[in-house]
Parts: sequence; C-alpha cells; structure tokens
Amino acid sequence: SVVDMNLQGGLGDVTATKNVLLRSNSTERGTMVRHANGSDFWIITHDANSDAFASFQVTAAGVSPAVVSNTGMMVTSTIGAMKVSPTGTKIGVAGFYDNRYELHDFDNSTGIVSNSTASPATYVYAYGCEFSPDGTKLYGGKENSTDLWQFDLNAGANVWNTATLIANTVAFEFEQMQLGPDGKIYCSLYQYGYLGVINDPNQLGLACN
Repeated sequence: SVVDMNLQGGLGDVTATKNVLLRSNSTERGTMVRHANGSDFWIITHDANSDAFASFQVTAAGVSPAVVSNTGMMVTSTIGAMKVSPTGTKIGVAGFYDNRYELHDFDNSTGIVSNSTASPATYVYAYGCEFSPDGTKLYGGKENSTDLWQFDLNAGANVWNTATLIANTVAFEFEQMQLGPDGKIYCSLYQYGYLGVINDPNQLGLACN
C-alpha cells in the first residue's frame, strides 16, 4: 500500500494504490536492508516449503519485481526469524521445525542471496536470530528452550563449530531478538512482561554480557 505523507495536513493517508499482493506462499520471515546505493531499500522474504528468497527493491518510484534466489535449506515451516546483518552482506535464518540456523551471503547491489551454510539440526525449535552491530556475531534463541547461543562469523566455514551457550536459565525462553539503536540486542521473553538484553553483542562469548 502507498501512503502519501502530503495528505491529511501532513499526517499522511493511504492512496488508491493499496493491498497490492507482491508474493503468495510466503513465510513470516520478512526483513529490510538499505540498498548499496544508499537511497533505496531491499525487502526480503522467504517462500514456504521452498528454498526461494525473494528480494524486492523499493525506490521512490515504487516496488520492483522480485529477484528470486534458490539457495539453502528447503524451509518446511512458516515459523522463524530472518535478519540481515547491519553491514548488509549476510542473512541469518532460524528454521523452526528444521531445528537449525542458516547463514547466507547477500549482495545489496543485486538482491541476490548465495553461499548458504547450515548449522547441525540440533537447535530444536530455532526461532529468533540477530546480528551484532559489527556483523561478526550471530545470536540464536529457541522456542521451548532456555538457551541463547552465539556464533562467531569470523570463523568462516567453521562458524557452527564456534557455538557458545551464552545464557541458560530455568525460566526464560529467548525468542525474537532485535538490535536496538543503542547497539544492544533486546530479546522477548515468553510470557514475561519485560525484555532480556545482550549488552555488548560485539564481544566474543560470555563477554557479550
């Protein structure tokens, strides 16, 4: 839907262009990152029961047709997070029923996703994920679990061997995560009315605090 911010005295209003279907059979995975040109954006989604990523370039003129990349695991559920690194070069995916996390390269000039690598299928109900501000760490949370994991992207092909359990509690389930403008990562805690926080997410292991 297109909103014209000149309408309603500057409050904005939806125009006649609304409810336009961009892609069907999508999962709840959706994220956004700035284009390499510094002005446009990419909206990135993932199809259900598929290995297809769809990247839509959003410009001042509107939304371009999807750039489709077939790579990585065949996602078997619609559940789980997807995030782009602040550097715009990596995509992290949590596969809920696939019980694993995935990393991909992202070209923020072309919208192409490539070079996929997946963790062992030992992270049951993997749900949330997020990158550190410097893009060198990936964090993963799980449904029905009190574990919070860190992976060191500096290890390259050995990234999944760096898995570090940075938090394990008797009560909290660390689910969705979001990098804040203050450089901290905030974590939703299932059935709790407050947030968890990773205070220093650029730091390795337990030093992430």
